Amino acid sequence: GQFEPTPLQRGILPKVLDDYVWPTADRMGADPAGLAMAGLVAFAAAIPDAVRLQVKEHDPAWLESARIWVALVGLPSTKKSPILSSALRPINALDRQLFEGWQARHSAWKALTADERKLTPEPLQERLRLSDTTVEAAQEIFRGTANGLAVTSDELSGWFGALDKYGGSKGASADRAFWLQSFNGGPYAINRVGRGSFLLPNLSASIIGGIQPDAIRRIAGDSVDDGLLQRFFPV
Repeated sequence: GQFEPTPLQRGILPKVLDDYVWPTADRMGADPAGLAMAGLVAFAAAIPDAVRLQVKEHDPAWLESARIWVALVGLPSTKKSPILSSALRPINALDRQLFEGWQARHSAWKALTADERKLTPEPLQERLRLSDTTVEAAQEIFRGTANGLAVTSDELSGWFGALDKYGGSKGASADRAFWLQSFNGGPYAINRVGRGSFLLPNLSASIIGGIQPDAIRRIAGDSVDDGLLQRFFPV
């Protein structure tokens, strides 16, 4: 049916985010709620997962890291892509620095002799952001990324479509299970005949992307009821 969301109010965001959201929304002609939620995802990706919140005063065992999944729902005219580009710019810049540092370390490793490479572990990537990726490639990134990262997608319909590429086979279930685990964080063990066995120290991802109303309705109607879609805040 039709749903008219409550407008975002001034003063409820952290001041640094509030000071960014309102003038940027005015300048872009964009919904401030989209900028606010994208900014919160950027914060979540930047905060190391070692920083955790004790949810209940008398329960020290329940600790949560900063992790949030957001779907910006709107027609093409609602500026979803410019919102993502603006709010995630600092994360993208930091991720570029990490990637360039890894490239330099990896080039130095490749310059070693064959005997030296046998004695020297290949440098692992540490990243803050992923966009166009398969589960297999993401697993390689998470091998060297213990602090969590942001998975960004201009079109979440494509991200959901990639999860369903195997239809009802075990491959689709395995991919969905991987991302479901990334919502909770924690170690993740992989054991494959071709790729060997290894442990991801912390499978933790914040996710944000844009999607059109008809597309998310279709996904909600056709999706496996495993809680993946329900983990998203639709804005």
